[in-house]
Amino acid sequence: MVEEDPVKIGIASILCIVITLALYASPWKTVKEVKDQPANGNLLSSVTFVVSLLCCVMWTGYGVLISDRTVILINAMGSLAYVYYVFVIYSYCPSQQKPISTQLVYASVFLSCVCLYIFGFGKAEYRILNLGVISSLVNTIMFAAPLEKMVEVVRNKSTESMILNLAVMSLACAVAWSYYGYLINDNIVLIPNLIAGLFA
Repeated sequence: MVEEDPVKIGIASILCIVITLALYASPWKTVKEVKDQPANGNLLSSVTFVVSLLCCVMWTGYGVLISDRTVILINAMGSLAYVYYVFVIYSYCPSQQKPISTQLVYASVFLSCVCLYIFGFGKAEYRILNLGVISSLVNTIMFAAPLEKMVEVVRNKSTESMILNLAVMSLACAVAWSYYGYLINDNIVLIPNLIAGLFA
């Protein structure tokens, strides 16, 4: 267990916010291209955006339970960013509407079940741990979601469907949050981000 150093934690917190904001902004150009040329939306994986939205919502809840403003702030902002991205892809790409609708229904049902379990049936003393573990699993899935496109990249021998800056920022984000989790002695933040770094 590391002795908490408020200065290091403050610096790591700012670093996490800046890097994570860059991660959230990294698909901006691609999503803008979808608005300009909707056919480009067929190249995107809507799973990545929907799982990222679910992940941000869950981490916001975890941040509330542990009273960590950094976790709350950045994930609330991420939730808003991914709502926008999903909305644009849904609005401008008719071929993505059915998959996104289905994914959002699954995500909503999953989130409802998690909330029911955590707040309805779960013991109060285990809420933080249970939500943290579930959020960690979703976090790992979020970072693994772009791997769905790897089959296409290998098959077509083209990285056209991959968002390179998203992959780079995902790695930087995973490293920053791993360090932050280490500094605040929170394995729920540390471990899934170490795993996410491997996927990025």
